Amino acid sequence: MSKLLIDIFDNQIKFKEKIHKELLTLNYFYGETDNLDTPPAGMISNLNHKQFTFETINSFCKTQDCFKNLKLIRAYVNLFAPREYCFFHSDEDANKTLIYYPNLDWDLNEGGETKFVSDNNTLVSVLPVSGRIIIFDSKIVHCATSFKDRHRFSVVFKFR
Repeated sequence: MSKLLIDIFDNQIKFKEKIHKELLTLNYFYGETDNLDTPPAGMISNLNHKQFTFETINSFCKTQDCFKNLKLIRAYVNLFAPREYCFFHSDEDANKTLIYYPNLDWDLNEGGETKFVSDNNTLVSVLPVSGRIIIFDSKIVHCATSFKDRHRFSVVFKFR
């Protein structure tokens, strides 16, 4: 089986509840697509450097060697409705992508994993454990899956 390079970090972010609460107050917009040939999926809220979520995740990024020679090009929040369908894509505009899973009280039966396509056309999934961070090569084809019965948030930082 082909090995994907996905770094997983658990329990690195304090104040998970404060981040989740902030994400509930943001303004989200609909209409962004991951691919030219797919309709929009989910909603987006761009983050700015003054927000607690941005400051917290950015502080973590500064501790990671993989970002040392890269520049942050975008920080935002994805919001997917229950049972919403998401599309596979790669982040062609970036070199490294970080995803933070802010949902509290995650349940295995709720779904919400991020799926990655490996070199031999198999899927590898990362579970959206509350507070988990993943970092991966942006060119890896991936997609979010929604939760069954509640909204799914993910904080995304892209670097080039």
